[in-house]
Amino acid sequence: MNSIKRVGFAVVLLLAILVSIAAVYFIAASRQTNIDVHSETEHSPAVCVYGKLYTDNHQVDVGAICRRNGFSLYEVLYVENENAYIVCSANASTQSNSWTIAHIDLSSSTFTPKYHFEDVQSPYIINSSKPYSERNGFYCGDGILVLSDLSNVHSYNVATNTATVQPYHDYSFPSRLVSGRFVSENGIEIRYNEKQQIFSLEDIAENSDAVSEIATLRNSTIWDGKTLKLSNFFNECSVKTVGDMLYAMGSFYNYWGESYAVLLVYDPALNCFHYIDHYLSGDWVSNECYVVCTTS
Repeated sequence: MNSIKRVGFAVVLLLAILVSIAAVYFIAASRQTNIDVHSETEHSPAVCVYGKLYTDNHQVDVGAICRRNGFSLYEVLYVENENAYIVCSANASTQSNSWTIAHIDLSSSTFTPKYHFEDVQSPYIINSSKPYSERNGFYCGDGILVLSDLSNVHSYNVATNTATVQPYHDYSFPSRLVSGRFVSENGIEIRYNEKQQIFSLEDIAENSDAVSEIATLRNSTIWDGKTLKLSNFFNECSVKTVGDMLYAMGSFYNYWGESYAVLLVYDPALNCFHYIDHYLSGDWVSNECYVVCTTS
């Protein structure tokens, strides 16, 4: 009888080991993007993907930090070394109609409210493809963060912790050297100076080994047989501009159907795109996936 028990125990133990191995394999496989490509740029910009901020030195869930402090993240506007400056909702306990500029120490995750824009006349919308005059928030340079509700413009100085307020129509918004727009799930249009050109994914792949590798998976399927890996690679939220830099984000799915944001940067000197990196997004690229202005 004891020998039977020992055999039974051995069988159960073996099954447990096999299940554990299978689980580890499944988890590991689910995190594979099925692409093995390397960055084609020397520097990776700071990127925010659904509230998670990626920098050279940190991966910080900024959205979670805001929630722990009673706020809701709208947008990360600016990163300088270990310091992130964001715009978020008013503290939930105040129930006021205002936007808050806050500072987050990326090393300690310390959250510090800095400035409140009271009596806001519009909802906050992230739209890093629009001209600055149509954005609710952006970094203006020289340590100045700008908030606009299309009625008033608040210019907040990071160094002095002070702000000036001007009527919207009196404020001089910065211009852009480069802009772009979504054309189709396979293409985007770039406007640089007076040049206007449409780039398809195939056009981009001609000058990017990394994108060429990604493009080979266009017709491959995910676990349930659906062809989703490059379905709708571009969408209305794919084009992003930061200063005079233009970025494009596309959506990619691994075998298990998990989505990644693929980041590309436009090179006006060579008139082509370079691959930067990809980030686990959990959903299609949206306005909540964007490049953040940084200074070292």
